[in-house]
Amino acid sequence: MVPTVGDIYKNCEIKSVAPYGVFVEIAPGREGLCHISELSSNWLPKAEDVSSAIAFKVGDRVDVKLIEVNEKGQLRLSRKALLPETTSESSSAEQQASDLAEESTEHSKDKISASKLANSPKGDSAEDSPLSKRRFTRD
Repeated sequence: MVPTVGDIYKNCEIKSVAPYGVFVEIAPGREGLCHISELSSNWLPKAEDVSSAIAFKVGDRVDVKLIEVNEKGQLRLSRKALLPETTSESSSAEQQASDLAEESTEHSKDKISASKLANSPKGDSAEDSPLSKRRFTRD
């Protein structure tokens, strides 16, 4: 069996798990690395991280796509390439919502700061101002 870039391998077994990814057997005796960045469309701190919504264990079965065969004949696999992509419209809408939330938060902080300054018990004299210029002379 000669693997070709672009081939999709279904229901392949994970043979070993490392902090940087998982090794998947695509055919008897033929394994490839699915790097942690190619396991999920979401960020994963470690492939075996059980606190993650997606934790990978030896014996799990995954679908992968062959994305590269390097000069040493090592196989580079991707699970992420087979996951449904989020549309750019929904991603754009999420970004806009996030931007609006940030602006709202910043505006609220500005209002609170202005309110605190206006309601400060200290007077408006230059002497009470934290930015007042005081001159000290040495005797």
